[in-house]
Amino acid sequence: MPVASPRIRPLRAADAEPLWMIFHRAVHLRARREYSAAQCAVWAPPVRSAEARTRWRHRLLRNQPVVVEWEGVPVGF
Repeated sequence: MPVASPRIRPLRAADAEPLWMIFHRAVHLRARREYSAAQCAVWAPPVRSAEARTRWRHRLLRNQPVVVEWEGVPVGF
């Protein structure tokens, strides 16, 4: 049976929310070693307003990161 491998692809409009979750986890699980909980909460707040979601989408569109997906699911960028 073939083993799945990661695939690198261009950003898609539908990636905004999955990439936010990846970013949020990275800040709160990894960066927390170097930053306080308060700093992490400002950097990646647990609840985002509609305006914050729009800013995140615009940031992604402006920067055009590549997306790493595994079996069709974004796992990094």
